[in-house]
Amino acid sequence: MRRSGAKKTLRGGVVLTAGKLGAYGCAFARNAIIARLLAPDDVGLSLLLIAVITLFEFSGRLGLGTQVIQAPNGAGRRFIGSAQTFQLITGVAAAIMLAAFASPLAEFLKVGDAAWAFVLLAGVPLVRAFENLKYLRLQRHLRFGAAAIYEFLPQVITLTLVWPVAKWLGDWRTVLFLIGVRTVLGVIITNVVAGSLPTFSWSRTKMCQLWNFGWPLLATSGLLFLIQQADQFTLGATLTLTEVARYGLALSIVMVPWMIIAEACKQIMLPRLSRAARSGEGFVSEVVASAELSAFFGALGLIPLIAAGSWLMEIVFGSDYSGNGPVIALLGAAMLVRFIRFVPAVAAMAQGKTGLQLRTNLVRGISFPVSAVLLVAGFPVEAVAVSALMSEIAAAIYSWGALAKMFPSVRGAWKCGAVVSITSLIVAAIAYAVTTAFGSGMGVSIVVMFAIEGLVVLGGILFFQEIIASVVTLPPFLTRLRLRGRT
Repeated sequence: MRRSGAKKTLRGGVVLTAGKLGAYGCAFARNAIIARLLAPDDVGLSLLLIAVITLFEFSGRLGLGTQVIQAPNGAGRRFIGSAQTFQLITGVAAAIMLAAFASPLAEFLKVGDAAWAFVLLAGVPLVRAFENLKYLRLQRHLRFGAAAIYEFLPQVITLTLVWPVAKWLGDWRTVLFLIGVRTVLGVIITNVVAGSLPTFSWSRTKMCQLWNFGWPLLATSGLLFLIQQADQFTLGATLTLTEVARYGLALSIVMVPWMIIAEACKQIMLPRLSRAARSGEGFVSEVVASAELSAFFGALGLIPLIAAGSWLMEIVFGSDYSGNGPVIALLGAAMLVRFIRFVPAVAAMAQGKTGLQLRTNLVRGISFPVSAVLLVAGFPVEAVAVSALMSEIAAAIYSWGALAKMFPSVRGAWKCGAVVSITSLIVAAIAYAVTTAFGSGMGVSIVVMFAIEGLVVLGGILFFQEIIASVVTLPPFLTRLRLRGRT
């Protein structure tokens, strides 16, 4: 019985992960097509539209769907009805706020002629309020197919539409149209899968339960918005839409490893850390192993992007975005640090402490006002990327220090992971210098990328050889190259 349950969990996790990866891949391909078909200014305005709708998407940040899945009473009719009502209230509130601030926001971003588009965006949270939460009950029984369809199908459809719509409209209205299509599809899919229309009810007790669970998530996601999207608002208000496009697309390149690898690392680390926390044995060693594992996979995914990001950006998005190497390198380094700084939050979560992630993101959010001041003072866009890197380092230092204060036994657990991260940053800097000195053309970039990946993989084999050796037989020369100081 236990083995069949584990297999069901694994199978469901694979389905859900495949859906998310497919959806992200389609979204990335769609962005690449848009970048090649539209002018940079139109791409910049499109990114601002996406950032605005992300800012006003309250219901998703409150974790209403998560509560339907996880709460003991989440499958009940009154609970889902109350959650549906809560979602409608937040959707209406977001629509009113977005419509009210549409014109001032457009003027602030220096796109006053597009204020009508910001008003139209107010319809998105209002329409999404009618997504049916009942379909999420399936996940309580480890049936993830509906969730995978919800993630994947709208992205596939909008990907197939992007070329003809871009040829038809020819500017940033393409993205506005696709946002509308994606919103309507989400409502249709959830109601079809649920097999009925949403039902609404009111229970003060359930509403309080939903709010008490959701408001910390809302605060945390607001900080994440500041970290990931707010710089684009600052760029739009101080520089040009082309700069917004160049920065936003560079960020989308370096976010790929984080979006794909970080969640997988979390899924691997959290159960092991939680088990060690419950047993009271081996927690420190699990924290050390998690830091090493996260830093290694961050290096595996990001060092090649730092070294050859300028070439990759030109290949993916077109020649209009060439010469963006410094921004990609700095943002990639910031993401590399993020791989090591998010480990303490997962470790604290395994001990039942969820506040560390919020406090760490507060430290990371320092970059937003700093970036705004730098841009107003006339510094180039590279200064924003430097600010992001420095604030990630500050957040990492705070995160590990706070974990050590909460659990003194883990003091010093950061060292091995820090060594991996610092070494990775040095290697990335050298690789970037090589590609810059010899040109960031395809030949040099490919050679550097393969050379670095080979070194990183070899280092990973040496660093984690005990784990790997338990699965496959390593060649004798590798087993003799045991890293000094590791047992």
